Amino acid sequence: MEELRKCIRCGKEFDMSSMQYYVNGGFICSDCTPYTQEEKDKKVNILGTDYRWIETTAEKDSRLEDADGYCTNYAKEILIETEIFKKDQVPKIEEQRMVRSKFIKRHEIIHAFFNESGLGDKYGADEELVTWIAWQFPKILKIYQEVDAL
Repeated sequence: MEELRKCIRCGKEFDMSSMQYYVNGGFICSDCTPYTQEEKDKKVNILGTDYRWIETTAEKDSRLEDADGYCTNYAKEILIETEIFKKDQVPKIEEQRMVRSKFIKRHEIIHAFFNESGLGDKYGADEELVTWIAWQFPKILKIYQEVDAL
């Protein structure tokens, strides 16, 4: 029998197979989610597994308090911070915001690919490798396209 979790907002018990979220140090059930139905329905398919794709803010989801993106293997979610430049990080120049946003999306997708290919513990946890792939992928893709390698 699957372990039951208790919603930190309403107290309802639910199993991990039902839609749930982990925020502010505890689980919340799908009835108490901070996300709209449209946000909950957006998915990307990573090697045959659907991941919820959620673009949100740290204010709405505490997992983004210290990160601009987050990929969860257990809940199959990819979260992307929509307010990328927080505090005094970098001037809010739109071009910089766009470049950073696209990088974060690639970075979290790569984590998900490592997770789904069974390499999450070894390579998916290697932030240097994931970051390198995320930065280099557009250049690699361009070469693949030039030589008709896709």
